[in-house]
Amino acid sequence: MPIPTLPIRVSTPKPTTFRGVEEGLQHWKQRVPEGFSSPSKQSYRNWLTGTEEVVVAGQLQELDLRTVRRQVEESKKRASRSRARLQFGGELSADRAHELRAEKADCLAQKLQAKEARIAHQAINRARKQLRRAGIEARKQERLRKKRVAFYTNASLPIPLEWEDPEASESEGEE
Repeated sequence: MPIPTLPIRVSTPKPTTFRGVEEGLQHWKQRVPEGFSSPSKQSYRNWLTGTEEVVVAGQLQELDLRTVRRQVEESKKRASRSRARLQFGGELSADRAHELRAEKADCLAQKLQAKEARIAHQAINRARKQLRRAGIEARKQERLRKKRVAFYTNASLPIPLEWEDPEASESEGEE
């Protein structure tokens, strides 16, 4: 007969954040060394110190990462607020500046027009594909209808009204 065992209870949860690791370290720092022999105490203190250093280094890396991200975001904002350059280096007369500005505006207008044309072509192509798909589906349904009608005809069964050929009924009504 097997010996009954009690389930092992985890007294401290597994840490998932730096804060959890720090709290666990503080908890075990105060609690464990009392029962250790002197060689074990020294080994434990070395481990504890090393672990604390690793946690602090991780926090510093996280802080550095946040700082770098903030700097990148700020530089993106600055770049968007800066004035557009018309020319890099050299003299720039007012007339030439007006010409360059007009050229840039024309180029931007052409790009916008090309974008609108591209969107219109895409919409047309989507509509064509949708119509083509609808035609394929309609032909498929018509084939199925014809197969059902042929089966009922071969079996000498009456054909339901909704299965009758809609085009044949239209041509009879016109005569």
